[in-house]
Amino acid sequence: MLSHHLLLLLLPLALASSLPRIDDPCYRANTNCFRNEDGNFLGMIPYMKDIWACELACRDTAGCAWFTWYKQDGFHMCYLLTACAHPATDENGVSAKLEECTPDTTPTIRPTWTPPHEQ
Repeated sequence: MLSHHLLLLLLPLALASSLPRIDDPCYRANTNCFRNEDGNFLGMIPYMKDIWACELACRDTAGCAWFTWYKQDGFHMCYLLTACAHPATDENGVSAKLEECTPDTTPTIRPTWTPPHEQ
């Protein structure tokens, strides 16, 4: 049986994994770049748990330069965008310009590196 002290030590770890990480300085909190009338929409991905996954989806999408990770009722939506001409202040949104984000080392659909050629 686990002691209550061990449970208290493990609780922050369990909670941290369930909360989204918004730690890259490129992420603009309280910002929504998705607007139907701007014509900047490439696609959307529902139920995107973490913002870094939204960033990686943008990296893997041709023409994606911006993304908005938006809190819906009970889940997050990832909007893939070509631009952010008219950012709106919105407490449910976090947006970023892809070129300002720190490249992630998590594997993507298309490798970001070129493997050595076999001879």
